[in-house]
Amino acid sequence: MATIDDSLKQLNSLSKDDWAKLFNLIPKIEETDSFGKMAGGDEISPGTVEMPYWDWSDITQSFVKTAYELKLVLNFDWGEWPEGKAMLQNKSRDFDSLDLATLCKLITTIIRADKFNDGYLVSLFENGTLLNIIKAIKRNRENSTRPKHSEIQTNGLTDLQEKFIWLAYGEGVSYSEISKQLNIDRAQITKWESDKNAEEFNKLKKDVAAIRKTYMAKKIPHDFNTYKEWVFKMETGKRCEYCKITEDEINQLWEKDENLTKRNRGKKLELDRKQPNLEYEDLSNIVYACYWCNNAKTDTFTYEEFLEVGKTISIIWKQRLAK
Repeated sequence: MATIDDSLKQLNSLSKDDWAKLFNLIPKIEETDSFGKMAGGDEISPGTVEMPYWDWSDITQSFVKTAYELKLVLNFDWGEWPEGKAMLQNKSRDFDSLDLATLCKLITTIIRADKFNDGYLVSLFENGTLLNIIKAIKRNRENSTRPKHSEIQTNGLTDLQEKFIWLAYGEGVSYSEISKQLNIDRAQITKWESDKNAEEFNKLKKDVAAIRKTYMAKKIPHDFNTYKEWVFKMETGKRCEYCKITEDEINQLWEKDENLTKRNRGKKLELDRKQPNLEYEDLSNIVYACYWCNNAKTDTFTYEEFLEVGKTISIIWKQRLAK
């Protein structure tokens, strides 16, 4: 049976032309007034009435056909996914914060649920939910085609070196396999690795290894590249979700007090689950938090409650930074 990770590998292998089959439906959906109508209910023979049913419009049929063709309909227990149900009920949900797997799980839930609740799919077209999900997938794919190293890349690296680092230190691919994939000699890899003066190369190695370390430590149930996409998306305006402190400001605090904490933590932002009862599968549930907020929040406070606590911590940080 195919797993979510298997499905993601297949989805990530789709070409621009493949995705265009879905994205070209967007303007047609925006122009559509009716996505289906009730049909049936007629007497087909004396005493026998045809059961009413929803007759999908052409655009609705095209969407479902495309979803199956691109294999957006995933093999998972959608009926036992309460988080997805909650997302679909939230009309103000920001779907852009979701990863590709979660977006496809939502599409799966909608299509599957319609078989048991005729008209459900049409209703989510009519209230704009499905269109927003499709647009979120489009933006997700557009982001995925941009150079993934741009957020932490330094100048002076060749494209081949960057590919090597992401494979070796990000995905954990063996040197032998990398040699085959990139068509480079092991001797060249050894030369890169032994050059202690290659500052850009060694910096990217360190940064990628740090991403991999967190990925493994938190046991993120997605393939590494999906997690990597999430990391780059989160890099913009990176700060503690609760007290809003940045890593630059944390460094300033450490310069003022080298004994800021007695633990081997506190110099980098950490990952926190907004709702601690939800695991790391839902990347939209993960935010950055400073050590102090993460440590204080534990599993006791809700996300909403600790946002209020964070406001007070923010005032204290500003006072210390101003000294």
